[in-house]
Amino acid sequence: PYIVYQDKGNNWMAIVKKFNGTNWETAGSSAASIGRAFYTSIAFDGTVPYVVSQDEGNANKATVQKLNDNTWEVVGTVGIAFPAWGHTSLAYDGLTPYVTYVDNEKGSQTIVKKFNGSTWEVVGSEDFSGPSGNPIIAINGSVPYVAYMDWANEGRLTAQKFNGTSWEPVGNAGFSGMAPQSITLAFSGSTPYIAYFDDEEYEGKSMVHRFNGTSWELVGENGASAGYSAYTFLAISGSTPYIAYQDLMNGAKTTVRKFNGTEWETVGQEG
Repeated sequence: PYIVYQDKGNNWMAIVKKFNGTNWETAGSSAASIGRAFYTSIAFDGTVPYVVSQDEGNANKATVQKLNDNTWEVVGTVGIAFPAWGHTSLAYDGLTPYVTYVDNEKGSQTIVKKFNGSTWEVVGSEDFSGPSGNPIIAINGSVPYVAYMDWANEGRLTAQKFNGTSWEPVGNAGFSGMAPQSITLAFSGSTPYIAYFDDEEYEGKSMVHRFNGTSWELVGENGASAGYSAYTFLAISGSTPYIAYQDLMNGAKTTVRKFNGTEWETVGQEG
């Protein structure tokens, strides 16, 4: 296991740690960013970790670095775009890294790029999303999916996938509550699931939706969390979705729940 985070003790730079079987140790001889890092995301080319962040040391450009012989090195150019705003997210298709971010200079469009071995190139068009926020990317097989806050639909979630030529909608646009935060995208086979927490319409609960082939439907009627939550993360084991979140009903501790086919149940103890 590896983890990437913004480290206050290291001038808020991106720090990566790995578990060596006994202890957590720092991966790399330096930080995985040049300056203060926002919206860190980690993915792997086999066993090689790659990190993307909005790097204040690179004028807030979205920058990707990889670990090479215990040294973090920039992948492609320093700064994929300027200025990146909101979440940067990283995913892998085989040996090809993909990055998504929001570009203020292009009308807050969600941009997706992939590394072709020498440069970062745009995947599809740069205007497929419209004004948007907090995009997340995941790869199913070799098909990239993105989900984002869609400002043409009151900031609700919209998802699209790349069909090899262009981006196309996945189900209905604007299918979530009005304030989705901590968006996570995962797959059970070919079925995409999306999780988030919502301060507006769902009383701060963590919510999970899945695509049924036509539209997005809620997984469980009353939300995935028992009450107010934050910082959701979704993972799927086989066909069972699990969600972890900061449980504000239990002292802001972490709670994990899974969907048993009928309802969400707590794994272990709450909080």
